[in-house]
Amino acid sequence: MLSLLEDLRFGWRALRKRPVFALTAISALALGIGANTAIFSVLESLLLRPLPYEDPEQLVMVYLDNQMQGWPLDLTSYPNYEAWRDGAESLQDLAAFTRGSFSLTGDGDPERLQGASVGGSFFSLLGTLPLHGRWIGPAEDVPGADAVAVLSHDLFERRFGGDDSILGQQIQLDGQARTVIGVMPPRFEFPKGVKDFTPSVDLWVPMAPSEATRANRGGLWLWTVGRMTPGGKLDTLQAELGRVAANLAQEFPDFNRRFGVTVVGLHEHLVGGVRTGVWMLMGAVGFVLLVAIANVANLLLARAADREREIAVRAAMGASRGRVVRQMLTESVLLSLFGGLAGVAVGFAALRLLTQIAPSEIPLEGLRLSPVSLIFTVGVSLLAGLLFGAFPALAMSGARFGSALKEGGRGQQGGVRGRRMRSALVIAELALATVLLAGAGLMIRSLMRLDATDPGFGHRDALTFGLTLPRSSYGESEQVVGFYRDLVERLAALPGVDAATATTGVLLTEFPRSTTFRIEGRPEPTDEERIEVTIDAVMPGYFGTFGVPVLGGREFDGSERLDGPTQVVINQAFADRFFADQDPVGRRFTYGTEIAEDTDWMTIVGVVANTKRNGFEREQRIESYLPHEQFRSRRMTVLLRTDLGLDALAPGVRKAVWSLDADLPITDLEMLESRLAAERSDRRFYTLLLGAFSGVALALAMIGIYGVLSYLVAQTVPEIGVRVAFGASRLQVVGHVLRRGLMLAGSGILLGLLAALGLSGLLDSLLYGISGTDPLTYLALAGVLLAIALAACAAPARRATRIDPVTALRHE
Repeated sequence: MLSLLEDLRFGWRALRKRPVFALTAISALALGIGANTAIFSVLESLLLRPLPYEDPEQLVMVYLDNQMQGWPLDLTSYPNYEAWRDGAESLQDLAAFTRGSFSLTGDGDPERLQGASVGGSFFSLLGTLPLHGRWIGPAEDVPGADAVAVLSHDLFERRFGGDDSILGQQIQLDGQARTVIGVMPPRFEFPKGVKDFTPSVDLWVPMAPSEATRANRGGLWLWTVGRMTPGGKLDTLQAELGRVAANLAQEFPDFNRRFGVTVVGLHEHLVGGVRTGVWMLMGAVGFVLLVAIANVANLLLARAADREREIAVRAAMGASRGRVVRQMLTESVLLSLFGGLAGVAVGFAALRLLTQIAPSEIPLEGLRLSPVSLIFTVGVSLLAGLLFGAFPALAMSGARFGSALKEGGRGQQGGVRGRRMRSALVIAELALATVLLAGAGLMIRSLMRLDATDPGFGHRDALTFGLTLPRSSYGESEQVVGFYRDLVERLAALPGVDAATATTGVLLTEFPRSTTFRIEGRPEPTDEERIEVTIDAVMPGYFGTFGVPVLGGREFDGSERLDGPTQVVINQAFADRFFADQDPVGRRFTYGTEIAEDTDWMTIVGVVANTKRNGFEREQRIESYLPHEQFRSRRMTVLLRTDLGLDALAPGVRKAVWSLDADLPITDLEMLESRLAAERSDRRFYTLLLGAFSGVALALAMIGIYGVLSYLVAQTVPEIGVRVAFGASRLQVVGHVLRRGLMLAGSGILLGLLAALGLSGLLDSLLYGISGTDPLTYLALAGVLLAIALAACAAPARRATRIDPVTALRHE
């Protein structure tokens, strides 16, 4: 113990004697350890930390496997939910829920809230106790029960000032009075994060479906969350529910043909979408740390050469070789702990930055350094110290201390072994940096390809916002049509607005409104031929305002009437698939596959171009559009074509809406281009971080090359002097140094490129429009890295040309 304290005191004095060396090493380590601390905190929060529910490992999501449409995670009907709940022994319980959107009026500005309508067992199944009040229970989940609501902690603080006197009071939601019975704790946000659910959950209300809804087998509108029995297994539950689905298909073939069940663990379901990206970042910062370790190891090798006489003196005074090695390792660990301490500060700053730039798909709100992250940092620091300390210790273990004393401390430092170690470390640094840069290059190229993809509609100079008219105020369909007609006219008259229109959905969700259909004069489609078409309502002028070309026929012109023939516009994908050899304009089809005397046949009046409004990477859907006059929806997205920005136009938009209804909340008021950018914000986030980590690794690797060549020049002064004395020109001297440097660089780059090709498959799920072996990326990267390496070699090469041969030979 006393010897260890002595080693620590000696190590501390040694670092104080060389402050520039110590600061350089600690800075490199701080970058590597700080990056690891930050990204591990993200990984621990998203992937390792248990969900804030009782026994979260027992929780699962259960979806309908819609084999007819190729959707393994589809919503289900209420009868299916009841059959699943009652038919699997591995399930303790199964709760249903669906999306809810509510206009909160009364005190303060009207606000559109996102929430969930939940079944009576929803809260008890999850097991998280309310912060105030009580849960929604089975007694509220029946028609005619008391209208109640449970608030999220965020809404409780933001709208009601955290005053628990709101319990028992009524709030107005969509014109209906609901009694607040509870407030959930801060971390309870479920079902936020569930596939295609709302991005935030402000409150929960009872679902209370009617008897007709409970009996409707054709309506697919429910999400379901379940709790397995203790010790239950996913595959067992999957098999049990698969048998239930098979029985339903036999008993109700008109509704359940080709319907299976998909069971997914809740944790995997919530974080599966970010798992690949987060582990990629963790691997990237691991590489950065290895580069930093190699860099510090090179510094220590150079310093060990300078200390060889000092160490030889200690050996001559009786210090064993093991004691010398232990002393060097102690100094390295001490250095790494200082680096770890600085890394905590870097990690803290990095986390603050990450929480600000992370997209909503990667939930990092309120992320802090946890005790687990700090323990991880300490462990990484100690491991790093042992790793980079091992190199000089190994080099010195083969040194001849006696010769060091005789030669006056020239610093042969283990001779060939030390030089080989330094070269190997530089090659490793460059190889690791090359792997990171290859990944960053692929991500950048992919993002550029994504940004350059034409979405098929005019996404620039367009503003959108959402409105939902409450049924209590707009009970008659004529009121709905009249409101939107008046609103569009007022918006179109605003200064700077070129056109205005509205639709039920500018961009498609994962679960758009869709249905099967049947074309007039053709037989009923078989199970294999059945496909669903999306349904949207649009107002006159929509396609022109949205920038979607009309390829045939016409768009709606406002002459459509509710009591007139139903008209429809289809997209090119629909026309190509079902009317490939004929003009679809004038043909008719109906929603659903059953035909009766009163079947509503819709006449196709136009064909419009395909768009990527359902996402850049999803398969092109077949789409249909109805005139809003004939398909009257209370919930609409308004679209304005304008050359003004959001800040300039927003006040006029609010004034126009509230002049018609002062209690109507406006949601998602934003430029369409910003909304599209948000669709790929996760890719941009990963690309930015990977690029930043790659840049750090490259800078450290170039410093390593520079240091090795500078040391090489210093150690070979006599050799260079002899070359010059025998007639070598400056150009030959430069070539000699550059050749050594470029051999190191080329070896590292080649190894890195081969490793990157081997690992390229790990990035496939994050790439768009290119493969992980894109040759242009690798060729460009090799050229750029060689150029940068050449620049790093230039200064030592110039220094070599200034060596005076007479001085060099006298030194020898």
